[in-house]
Amino acid sequence: MADVVLFLPRRNCVRPPDPVQDSVFEGTYAGGVERSEFRLCGNRLLNVWADFTERADADRTRLLTALRGKETSPFYPFVWKVRGSLAGPGRFGMQSTSDYLLTVLEVLEIRVRGPNECMS
Repeated sequence: MADVVLFLPRRNCVRPPDPVQDSVFEGTYAGGVERSEFRLCGNRLLNVWADFTERADADRTRLLTALRGKETSPFYPFVWKVRGSLAGPGRFGMQSTSDYLLTVLEVLEIRVRGPNECMS
């Protein structure tokens, strides 16, 4: 049996982040019944599952209520600024499809994304 060697362009490689405890993260968030995806600004290739604590869930509800009606912005989705801990790589999420887990302790801000903000 012969070994197979694959060569990937460097732009397709992502260095896994080190675990981070109690830090501030910015990114976009998409959630639903079986989805809780957080895409970090500056490293959007990472597949991150967001798990909100009870306090963070209350923050999220309050801040989203204040933004109601702005979902039609051309820069939707919103940019989220959260305080939490990042763990991984591993298997996280509803069906273990996420490589990282962001435990959100507090939602600090949710704002309409500006042009060219949090695109990479």
